[in-house]
Amino acid sequence: MLRDDPAVLAFVLPGLQGVADTIVNNWASHLDPAEFTQFSAAALTRAITLAEPAG
Repeated sequence: MLRDDPAVLAFVLPGLQGVADTIVNNWASHLDPAEFTQFSAAALTRAITLAEPAG
């Protein structure tokens, strides 16, 4: 379930732009772009997703 909070958009867009800038500008040349993208996407997904309630 996604968070119902408009503030999330202001977090996600800069995060995606940061990932894109890092790859395009080769700022982290020691990182594999595919792994970096996958890790970043997973982190952003966790940030905007609510945990399922226990029980």
